Amino acid sequence: MKLYLFDQILETHVVDALSSALLAEGHSVTLSGPVWQGHRFPERPEDISMIHEKIDEMLAEQPDAMFNFRASSLLPEHILRIRKAGVRTIVWFPDDPVLYNLVYGKIIDLYDIPLHCGDQRVLNFYHYHGHTTGINFPFWLDPAVFNYVYDPSAATGNVVFFGNMHGPIRQGRYDIVCSSHTDVSIYGKVASDPRGRVKGIINGPAETVKVLGTYRIGINIAQEFSSYANTQYDYPGLAMLGAFFLPSRVLQYASTGLPVVTVQTMRQDDAHCPPGFHARDAESAGLLIKRLLEHPDYLVKISKAARRIVEQRFSGRQRVKLLEYLLTGQSIADFTMHEREMMYQWF
Repeated sequence: MKLYLFDQILETHVVDALSSALLAEGHSVTLSGPVWQGHRFPERPEDISMIHEKIDEMLAEQPDAMFNFRASSLLPEHILRIRKAGVRTIVWFPDDPVLYNLVYGKIIDLYDIPLHCGDQRVLNFYHYHGHTTGINFPFWLDPAVFNYVYDPSAATGNVVFFGNMHGPIRQGRYDIVCSSHTDVSIYGKVASDPRGRVKGIINGPAETVKVLGTYRIGINIAQEFSSYANTQYDYPGLAMLGAFFLPSRVLQYASTGLPVVTVQTMRQDDAHCPPGFHARDAESAGLLIKRLLEHPDYLVKISKAARRIVEQRFSGRQRVKLLEYLLTGQSIADFTMHEREMMYQWF
């Protein structure tokens, strides 16, 4: 099968993991590379023409299917042109459901296979609004790239947070992370660093593995949808849908071996998460982390269990097996809501 991977996201390792897994399974793969940016559709004639030129390049390859990583990069006219050429169209929604009103809801019904990144609440939201039936297709990575390096006895730091904290929506993460433990390091973009916890920015998987391997616990701050109130992304009902489903950060922690402590007020469904820990606020997280650091053997046990789950459910190979299944002509509408939420675990 010939697949064309159109555009990419900031987490380029996700595109690379799918590409390498497709090749390993004997498929032909072409990558467009970066095409578009941001969460808005192209509007200027020259930008729309540029997209058409990219589609020309794709159709010249005569692919069987096209996987679009950035929904905003293709206008309805582009999608219809690709389908008219006989190419199966797949789109992935990694920012589900925050971009529903801005992007996803405007184009989902034009694709053959919509891939969401959310639990039953998100799937039910799209069903309620009468959209084309899709499935839950969570983030993935290549476990061979994000290899297991956990060793609490050799670690030089206790707690790490890997992610950005700049902008009005993310800036609240800083105080939560800094209040969770006296020995915490932050890697990412930050508006300001009054407590001196920021160590820099990590670039690429190799550096990610190297840095994360020097810590004992990884902090995850769940981005709840209520934080998008009064922004361009907000719409009625968004706040009721919870928080982002399994951020890529969690999988990178778990794959390299870092036990994860997630801090949030709204508890997510543990049926999807690698083994880890949950705290309702910074104070609870601080107490939990203190206790965990006193039991390194237990941390190693959780670490190995989380790594196994990543290998079993969150690798590029598993996602390729699911794509193969969907592209055989199997109708997604034949499955129940629960099956569509969990079927990524079948392979």
